[in-house]
Amino acid sequence: MINLKNKAKAYFIDLDGTFLDKPNGHGTVSETNIQTAKKINKYKPIIFSTGRGNTDFTMTIANKVGSKYVVCLNGALIVDNNNKVLYSKTLNKQLIAEVIEIFKKHKMFIYINGEVLMFHCGNLDSPYMKSWALNTDKAHYSQIDTSIDISKLLVFGLSREQTAQLHKQLTLAYPQFSFYLVSNGWTIEVGPKDANKGIANSIVCQYLGIDPKQAFHIGDSANDLPTKEYLGKFICVQGALDFVKQKADAIGYDFANCGLSKILNELENL
Repeated sequence: MINLKNKAKAYFIDLDGTFLDKPNGHGTVSETNIQTAKKINKYKPIIFSTGRGNTDFTMTIANKVGSKYVVCLNGALIVDNNNKVLYSKTLNKQLIAEVIEIFKKHKMFIYINGEVLMFHCGNLDSPYMKSWALNTDKAHYSQIDTSIDISKLLVFGLSREQTAQLHKQLTLAYPQFSFYLVSNGWTIEVGPKDANKGIANSIVCQYLGIDPKQAFHIGDSANDLPTKEYLGKFICVQGALDFVKQKADAIGYDFANCGLSKILNELENL
């Protein structure tokens, strides 16, 4: 990353698998990462660009760092530091209802709009259950309301091979949506075709008065790849899947043990 030192005028940073380095379990972040981002944000914008929703958890991290804006739901939502919605995209109601039915037939676990509420069919003893998911609120499939505006789905519950196969089938069957393989290939995320982190990050650059080509995005998943088209550079962490690494402009440290801080310190020559 030597050639990228002091080149960015803003950083967009993913949360899971990048900023959240899990020092105290799933979804936790080290104080080192917080303080490094906070220090840089005083002279250069640090913006979180995540698949998570604009929950209290997300906003608390953003406010600790001092971020002016947050890109949520893989770019389908932008909020300011007071959680005021500035930009929003949603999925076609009829089509997303069809996709949800497909996930239900596969007995998968479904999260909607970044809310920490898992919809299921009672198969909580599935071998593909995630440990962190067991601790979230739960509801039966019958309580899914497809009449609401939906911007994002996060779904898991199959083997990695089955997940990849279903991802391919859905991508072909529903070209109106974007389907991302994340969590090392165990999870599918669904979002609007006309919304992604790249588009949303570039909109935030407009808010900040910065040329998007002078901003960098740091992440680890397929949902981070659209940033290559809109921003100056995409940097992935070491633990990213091979196809993500192949498309990255640079590969940084693994996210664990304050890896994001190490990346930022190197980029800023601190």
